[in-house]
Amino acid sequence: MAMLIIFAIAFAIINIVVSAKINRNNQDTITSELALIKTNCEVYVRQSFMLNALNNEEASFQKMANQTVRELLSITNTPVGAYGLNGVLISTTNRELFADETAADVSEAVASKTAYYLNTVGGQVYAYYSFPVIVEGVPVGILRFIKDYSPLFGQGREMSLSIMLTTVIVFAVMYLLIIIVVGSVTGPIVRLSRVSQMVADDIANSRLSSIQLKRQMPLNRKDEIGRLANNFFKMVSKLNFQVRTIKQDRDSIQSMYDHRKEFFDSVTHELKTPLTSIRGYAQMIVDGGYEDKAFLNKGMGHIIKESDRLKDMVVKLLEMSDNQNYQDVPYELLELGGQLKDTCEAMQFKGTRYGFTIRAIVDEHLTVSANPSRLREVWINLIDNAIKYGEPGTEIIVLGTLRGGKVCVDVRNRGKGIAADEADKIFEPFYRLDKKRSRELGSAGLGLALCQKIVAEHKGEIRVDSVPQKETTFTVVLPQAAPGV
Repeated sequence: MAMLIIFAIAFAIINIVVSAKINRNNQDTITSELALIKTNCEVYVRQSFMLNALNNEEASFQKMANQTVRELLSITNTPVGAYGLNGVLISTTNRELFADETAADVSEAVASKTAYYLNTVGGQVYAYYSFPVIVEGVPVGILRFIKDYSPLFGQGREMSLSIMLTTVIVFAVMYLLIIIVVGSVTGPIVRLSRVSQMVADDIANSRLSSIQLKRQMPLNRKDEIGRLANNFFKMVSKLNFQVRTIKQDRDSIQSMYDHRKEFFDSVTHELKTPLTSIRGYAQMIVDGGYEDKAFLNKGMGHIIKESDRLKDMVVKLLEMSDNQNYQDVPYELLELGGQLKDTCEAMQFKGTRYGFTIRAIVDEHLTVSANPSRLREVWINLIDNAIKYGEPGTEIIVLGTLRGGKVCVDVRNRGKGIAADEADKIFEPFYRLDKKRSRELGSAGLGLALCQKIVAEHKGEIRVDSVPQKETTFTVVLPQAAPGV
């Protein structure tokens, strides 16, 4: 593109210079010819005055005007007119051509000046030339010629067109030759540059194979560029091998780190929830709950139950430390309605503290194949989040229904809600909508990520639907298990 622009500029400059040169030559030719006509005419008039013994005065010029214009027409083969010193036409060989007595060149001649100007009429170029006739230093009249210079300008146009066409052809040939020559040199370099960029973009991700690289490189050349390409290919191939090795080691280390981190994060969350329940009931008993016999028995029952669950959890976590997978734990047939009601009742103490009412609405025969302890963690986390981020004084509803052959559990609360662009992010580990408030509430941003993992283990899915400043619903969908399976 840059080369085309340079050629275009050069072409324009040549055109301008040639046109200017042709115009200048035309002007010089016209000036020379008209000057020669003036000289010849003055000689002729002086000789006529001498041969006819006429005085150097305007009347003598007017007397011989008719003869003069005829003689000059035959000599110059150019239409001619004779004027008085006042610019009035006296005689002419073509009255129609010389009808305009107010022409600019005639006015200049009246002022004792020689003048001409060019005029184009119907594609023909004419020179209108006027000058005062002086005999022995005395002006006696004015002569005017109208000469056709169309052939001269036509020749100039033809010459300009020929030069332009020649220039175009020369530039086109030069451009093609330059493209061929430069392309043979720069083409391989461009390919090497493209390959180097591809290497920079892809080799870190191990997407670049040696076969792909070899296809892109000019390896079949025998010159310096070919040797450079071969050396570059060998270097990149070795580098590719090293990067693959490093990436494998890195992925192995990263996988080990992620596994360890996920394990400890899971430990933290899974131990926290039963401890929270135990501490909550214990605190309420200390605050006076022991005076209410029924509440005391209920609270102690929950403490014992959560303690047993905590013991089971610790045992399982110790087993997991030996790289045991949760999917290896046997699943059992679980009637989900009872677990949901029991979990809501267990979480009510925390809900009451923050002004919430937790209500479970569940259908009968919601049967799933599950690890009860793992699945319970999902309901505890979802209800706990509903308390943390809900609007105090409102009701949290846990709805268990059978929809489309699937067991669906909705945990619904009213509050600030979740923006649409954050709905997918909340299931990412450590993602928190309100980081400051989450820290105050003791949230590490792992609850929903753990919920998603547990639900996935049960071959289900979890999603959220939220209307900001109104209602938020977390829905868990699990496969239904037929009784007896």
